[in-house]
Amino acid sequence: MPETSTPKDSTIRKLFALSMNQCAFPNCINTIVDSTTNTILGEVCHICAQSSGGLRYNNQQTTEERRSFKNLVLLCSEHHKVIDASDNLHIYTVDYLLSIKSDHEETARKAAVKVSALSDSLVAELQKTIGNYSRTIVHMDFRGAQLKAGGEGGYRGGAGGEGGVINIVGVTPAGFHEPIAVDGGDGKFPGGGGGGGGATNFTGRPADENDCENGLRVSTIFLADMIQYAEGFFYVLRGGWESYFVTSLPSNLQLNLFCVVETGTIPIDTMLRLDYSIKDAEGHSALENCYYDLSISKTTPQARRWYVTQLLPLTVSCTGLWHITVSSGSNTLATHDIEFLLANER
Repeated sequence: MPETSTPKDSTIRKLFALSMNQCAFPNCINTIVDSTTNTILGEVCHICAQSSGGLRYNNQQTTEERRSFKNLVLLCSEHHKVIDASDNLHIYTVDYLLSIKSDHEETARKAAVKVSALSDSLVAELQKTIGNYSRTIVHMDFRGAQLKAGGEGGYRGGAGGEGGVINIVGVTPAGFHEPIAVDGGDGKFPGGGGGGGGATNFTGRPADENDCENGLRVSTIFLADMIQYAEGFFYVLRGGWESYFVTSLPSNLQLNLFCVVETGTIPIDTMLRLDYSIKDAEGHSALENCYYDLSISKTTPQARRWYVTQLLPLTVSCTGLWHITVSSGSNTLATHDIEFLLANER
């Protein structure tokens, strides 16, 4: 089982004990807990984000380090927004936030400011403030809701509204059970235009650290002229290239990349996004916005693996060793090298 990313109650209590019941941002006097009503006013903030894709995320940290006392600080809601504004990230770096945390706690130690111990219920309320800024697999919870993307019908000769698009990220159509209405509304008498039809778009989400801990990996990767999968077997024609000869530069190619993706214990009906990137022999990016949405559907417990073939459009502009990477979110799942040579260099 993966470790929980939630800080321990003892960590929350220690943070508060050294907070002076005050926001750690320099010169801020906003309180964390209102002493009269016991209302939570502050928030538990991560210095390095707890999830991939978050602000100041460090993929070298362990789950335990992300939820540790050292990586957490108590701030008021206003200053939490300030440090997490994208335009401010060059100011509120990891080193800067560690320094204001250290200064604030050292001031508390020297001043010997005592604050009342947090009750269990207040610890639980402070824990909840973490969820305000953490990225979760379910970006928004629409359970029990009825979603409508179709445009409304117009009145008295007016044109009907255009249909919209509902983007659902991270779950397969089979795993989304809430009703979605995409039909446009009828026009109203006299002469109202009908509403435009809507659409639903299911896309994969980026993988996070928990997905990798739960078994997400690419166990096999290679290039081939042709790949076909049928009845549990894959058939390869001229595969496993280490080098490829082109007749001239630049040369436009379509490369078949084959991957075996192991998904471990990631929940059924999850949809993950696999991103493909290529760097040429000079380190320049040679492939843009190429991805595959992997639907994790029902399968036998012994075979939680998927055969994924992706056609990579590529313009070979220089010879040498090129690097293909398969990733999801900030997680690199596999790499493959291929050397391009000119035919007259044989």
